[in-house]
Amino acid sequence: MNRSTFRTLFAFLALVALVATAPVALAAKQDVEFKNRGTDTRYVLAAFGADGQCSDMPERQNLVIPPRESMTLASGESKVCWCTSKSGKISDCEGWEKAKAGKAVRLK
Repeated sequence: MNRSTFRTLFAFLALVALVATAPVALAAKQDVEFKNRGTDTRYVLAAFGADGQCSDMPERQNLVIPPRESMTLASGESKVCWCTSKSGKISDCEGWEKAKAGKAVRLK
């Protein structure tokens, strides 16, 4: 195989690899990751699935995140409204925070 053929083949294979991995990379950037940096378990109520007010979001998910661990919320392209509670009771939430799709939230 001469150099010209090798370069063409290498370029083609690189393009194929890029096209094959692009959807996975784009999808991963749409999720919101919650990282518990503290020493206590954190309870997170997440609301997502539409634009507008946090209280109007149609999708809700309760996350229980152990100390020094993280969880990823598959929120698509939607912003995520979230609040935390140390007791596990959502009634103890102190107000909504917001995270853009593809961002990481660091909990202390």
